[in-house]
Amino acid sequence: MINVALVDDQQLVRQGIAGLLSLSDDISIIWQAENGEHAQQMLTSEPSPDVLLLDIRMLKVNGIE
Repeated sequence: MINVALVDDQQLVRQGIAGLLSLSDDISIIWQAENGEHAQQMLTSEPSPDVLLLDIRMLKVNGIE
């Protein structure tokens, strides 16, 4: 099982990606965040993902930072 976390400031995009990834039996979305700042909090308080899928253009803290 591959544990994935999604980070995007657009809820519709997050839901779409999560929906597509959930079609695979080998992928589990363990958490989602709406910006990089929230993702940093989730990384310290939630299980660590195997893959962190980030949008590079977000307010506050972007995916590159």
